[in-house]
Amino acid sequence: MLSALRREALTLLRDCGASRPPALRRARPDTHLLATDLPRCAPPEAAARAREKLEGAGWTVDEKDGWLLLDHPLNPPSFFSTQPTGEAACCLSLLARHPGEAVDPVWARRLAKAGEAGEVEKLCEKLHRELAALLRRRQPLPGGLYAHVRAACESAGRRTSHARFNR
Repeated sequence: MLSALRREALTLLRDCGASRPPALRRARPDTHLLATDLPRCAPPEAAARAREKLEGAGWTVDEKDGWLLLDHPLNPPSFFSTQPTGEAACCLSLLARHPGEAVDPVWARRLAKAGEAGEVEKLCEKLHRELAALLRRRQPLPGGLYAHVRAACESAGRRTSHARFNR
């Protein structure tokens, strides 16, 4: 899911008048998905045009310390071809038994980033603990995260399957 958004952002940043191709990486804060150093390598007017293009395409853009922090609504697919295991399967089981529409945007971003990085199991350990704590406090679970966990597993699975052929 994040890979497709990354491709979209790169397309929008292409030909922006920068002295070099701008870096585009996963954003460190959980408030955004991606970050680019475009303001550091492009004239201010070119960076402003690129920002307008991004915002026109539905991206939220904030600037901090010479970086543009990019966020976009996450719409996970409805079809999945992999069957999650381990901690991800436990999280999915909890979320399926406690359905709801609520989506925690911070967790949705974390899952998208973990899927692209192939670190879904590691993140799902933390999510599993948080879901269990919510249940102990008799609070509702963010059931809308179900599709985001599945999408992260799917992204991580694609990443793993491609890695086998790129040796």
